[in-house]
Amino acid sequence: MPNKRITWFCVADAGTARIKQQNAVRGPLESITTLNHAPYEHGRYEEAGKGQESVGGARHGFQDAEGPIRKEKREFAHVVAEYLDAGAQRGAYHRLVLAAPPKFLGDLRAALGAKAKSLVTGEIPKDLTKESDAELAARVAGLAA
Repeated sequence: MPNKRITWFCVADAGTARIKQQNAVRGPLESITTLNHAPYEHGRYEEAGKGQESVGGARHGFQDAEGPIRKEKREFAHVVAEYLDAGAQRGAYHRLVLAAPPKFLGDLRAALGAKAKSLVTGEIPKDLTKESDAELAARVAGLAA
């Protein structure tokens, strides 16, 4: 019978997601995996096109509702969510705690499947990707209970 106290912690930002596991409340964090996203490369995207007003000399820039960098961040949230969804489907964890900057946390939450969403027991709207495992364990101690 699986241990019902397995908690996964997803500590992410738009470029990295560290997935950690804790088998007991206040136990040590074990690394599951680290997912990385290629950073934005300067010059990778073309500037938005320009159009000229039919009357007069005014010019206007054309721009998508969602810029290319924002789109990449949202796509990475989907990659992380797919990993978390797969773990939830196979029963790898029973609780999920998400920690990410507010905007990315929203993207991640929106991308999660129903099973993984139902296992979320806590959220931290903060970038904790630079914290050590010991600092993370202390910070999330109360969220896994």
